[in-house]
Amino acid sequence: MVILQLSYKKLALYLLLFLSHQAFAAQLPAQAAATSNKRSLQPVLIPIESKTGEKLTMFFLPGKKLEKQQFSGLKSQIEEIIMQEPNARGLFDFTNSYESFCKRSSCVKQMIFAPNDQQVAILQKSNHIVGALFFSEEQNELDIRWFAIDQKKQKKGYGQILLQQLLASFPNHRVTLSCFLSNKQAQNFYLKNGFTLKKPTEPDANYVKMLKDALCLPKE
Repeated sequence: MVILQLSYKKLALYLLLFLSHQAFAAQLPAQAAATSNKRSLQPVLIPIESKTGEKLTMFFLPGKKLEKQQFSGLKSQIEEIIMQEPNARGLFDFTNSYESFCKRSSCVKQMIFAPNDQQVAILQKSNHIVGALFFSEEQNELDIRWFAIDQKKQKKGYGQILLQQLLASFPNHRVTLSCFLSNKQAQNFYLKNGFTLKKPTEPDANYVKMLKDALCLPKE
C-alpha cells in the first residue's frame, strides 16, 4: 500500500511538470511573435554614397507607421519639409495670404498623410531627414504622390539620389506622377531623370485639377 501511494505522488509530480512545460512552450510562439513585430517596425537602412563621397541612408516605411509614437520624430521632420514645397502651398494659396495658408496647413498635412495604401521613401544624412517621397504601388504601377527635399539641402543632388534609388528598387514598374503646369522647375527635373511629359487634356481645368494636368510618364 505504501508503494502504491508513492507511485501516485510520483505520477502527480510528473503530471505537474508536464503541464508546466506545456504552458511554457505555449508562451514561446507569442513571445517570438511579439519580438518579430518589434523587429518589423525597424526599417532596413540602405547605405548610399553620393558622387561627392557623402554618406547617406535611405529606407522605406508604410505610411501608416508614421502615426506610431516610435516614428513621431520622423513625421515631424517630414511635415516641415513638405510644407516648404510650392505644390503643398499652392493647394490652398487662393488668397495669397500667409495667415490663410497657416490656418489651412493642417488640411494639407492630413491630405498627405491620410492615405493608408501609400509608402514613404526617406533619405537621411547623419540621422537628419533631407528628403521624403510618398508613393503608392499596385501590381506593376507606381504613383509618386509627394516628393520634397529640405530647402536648406537643395541643389546638392539629393532629389536625384532619392528618385533614382526609388526607381532602382522598382525596376519593373511603370511610374507616374503629377505636377503643376506652372512648376517648370519640377517638370525639368523629371525630364532630366528619364520622364516624358504628357500634355494636359483639360484646357479649362481649375487650380486643384492642375495637379493632374501635367502627367509625367517614364520613357518606354
